[in-house]
Amino acid sequence: MRVFVTTELHPFTAGGIGRVVANILATSSAAELKETVLVTVGIKAIENTRVQAIYPGVRVFPVFADGYRVIDDAGSLYPPEEAFDDTPWHWQSVHVMQLLKRLDVELGPLHYIEFPDWAGLAFATTQEKRLGRAFLASQIAVRLHSSDGILAAYERRGIDAHALALHDLERKAMADADLVVGQLPSVAQAVADFYQFPETSWTPRLTVHSPPVLLDHPAREDGPLEISNETPIVFSSKIQDFKRPDVFIRGVSGFLRSNPGYQGSVVFLAHSFDERYFSSIQALIPPDQKSRFRFTSFASSSERAAVISRSVCVFPSAYESFCLAAYEASMSGALCLLNRHNPAFEPGTPWEHGKNCITFDGSPNGLCEALMSIFESRPLVGRVVPTQTEAPWSQRTQGGSDAHSSTGSVPSVTAIVTHFNEESTLRGTLQHLLDCGFPKLEIIVVDDASYDPVSKAYIEKLAECQTASFRVIRSPAPGGLARARNFGLAQANGDYVLVVEPGVRISPEFIGLAVKGLQRDPDFDFVVTPCTDFRPGQDPFSGDRDGLRRTRVLIGEAGAIGLHENRYLQGAIFGRTAVLRTLRYREEMDIPEDWDLGMRAVVAGHRILVTSDIHAFREVAGKTRRTPREPSTQELRAAMLRDKRFRIGAIQLPMYAMTPAAAAPVRQDTPPSESSSRHSIERFVARWKRRRNKWKRSIQKRLQRFR
Repeated sequence: MRVFVTTELHPFTAGGIGRVVANILATSSAAELKETVLVTVGIKAIENTRVQAIYPGVRVFPVFADGYRVIDDAGSLYPPEEAFDDTPWHWQSVHVMQLLKRLDVELGPLHYIEFPDWAGLAFATTQEKRLGRAFLASQIAVRLHSSDGILAAYERRGIDAHALALHDLERKAMADADLVVGQLPSVAQAVADFYQFPETSWTPRLTVHSPPVLLDHPAREDGPLEISNETPIVFSSKIQDFKRPDVFIRGVSGFLRSNPGYQGSVVFLAHSFDERYFSSIQALIPPDQKSRFRFTSFASSSERAAVISRSVCVFPSAYESFCLAAYEASMSGALCLLNRHNPAFEPGTPWEHGKNCITFDGSPNGLCEALMSIFESRPLVGRVVPTQTEAPWSQRTQGGSDAHSSTGSVPSVTAIVTHFNEESTLRGTLQHLLDCGFPKLEIIVVDDASYDPVSKAYIEKLAECQTASFRVIRSPAPGGLARARNFGLAQANGDYVLVVEPGVRISPEFIGLAVKGLQRDPDFDFVVTPCTDFRPGQDPFSGDRDGLRRTRVLIGEAGAIGLHENRYLQGAIFGRTAVLRTLRYREEMDIPEDWDLGMRAVVAGHRILVTSDIHAFREVAGKTRRTPREPSTQELRAAMLRDKRFRIGAIQLPMYAMTPAAAAPVRQDTPPSESSSRHSIERFVARWKRRRNKWKRSIQKRLQRFR
């Protein structure tokens, strides 16, 4: 069974991803179509009959919000939708994974599952496979269409926390997939360079498959385009920043000024989804040239084909993963003028300057000069011939990277639990560790010089019960959480270590699944899980969600968002003992120990597996920090960035230069203005209204249960 996960599908939606999927389906055999499933995300419901009228035998399974399972058939507990405050696409990836697990059972083994790189939808599915929990017979592939992280680097847009989290989600989905499908070798290399994927882990997983190029209408049959002063100049891409419509307008405007004899039209055969950006592009046209530019966003496919096939079609895009539009234009008869610095048009691709296209340097002046040369020399340029390669789903018959199977004896695990005046929460943590049933489990309790009488008495009692697999270490003086954990690491005898925060209870199966994941794949060094708060006195494993509070979802290798908030690891951290001893906790840091450890681990190249379901629960009865007050987010970030550096070219800067406060300092001697005070009040009111609405929804849901 072959599965394509997609956010678009031609002809039902616009977009390049949907066109690639459609072309693959259109060139598939009848037998292949019967073994093809589409999982659609964010697309309005499309009836199977409508899809099968175009692609006979293909089945469509849409991902709808009401299909998300907080508790699945196996009893696994997942974070609710509102918990995914990093990026909504994280939630969508878990939702897709749940549907794929169901299809894997109902339809038989899903031999090939292909995701787009955009939105990181493969994230949760790759984690399930890497952990050895599902999809062991499947080959999970990510096709390089153009990730949001790469597009953001080529666009002038504001970047918020959600965009940074999405960058990390997309990167990890590519890093952990069995197969990466590059549509051109040069683009695949550009992606590897952008995300800094090591060649040793990238090249063995890379396969190149250029999508089929199909024309909606027959191409011209009268040979190369003959250029005249009436030949239109066309921009046929979407009006989007990285497509560089601004370069097109400025370059063509310069050409019109320099060539008064040119009488042709300048045509935008393009649609725009951003009216504000569209208006800014139109404003670039000089007033005396506005009549020369024509914007046609709703032309029929036949009208588009008729204009493009007899035009100079310009593609100034800074980046493309393939650019179907350029291939379609050339094959229909247009002369294509391409940005040679775009990796999709570089030497080594099917495009050759002077043979099947003309290239320029990507600048407005370069475009102007190229147009002047074209209309002066009037070259006869041939048409591009796309490269044909073997499809990735037919290259291998096995399920991808399942090769690291664990063999030999059961490894040993040491659980380290720190304690400081928290006797009540320590009891629950220890009880759940003892109940997990892992055969080779050592438990070390590190008491950081507790002075509370009840806590001291409890530690004394535990010390009397010590065995070879249960030990108590007492610090002579308070040294902080980081020092206590380092004490435990130094004494650990296990092959793996589970570091548990005070008051955290882990599920009975977490140690076993974490061991299995790391035993299967030596490329990974940590396993982490979402952590949910629960009320005192509640059993978090009872299935009653009413008492469960905030859930912290993690990405693991969160290099971008990790500069601003901890999405690396927290709550319950499972890792290789040797790695944790090498990294160690920084004892000079009172806060935030896990955040700092996670950042240093990822910077050092250590990889982290993440469970999508919840295996850690934190009791929120009392404070666990030993600070006079809760630190602000800025203080946490400042502490975490201390003593770290980053480099830009020849310049090395302290990491604190990247914090928002560094860019917008507040003068202490200047009272807040009336405007800033008003904005502060407005923000407070807006936050209060959001919380009020959330409370109302929660109360309404609870009331419905009693009706």
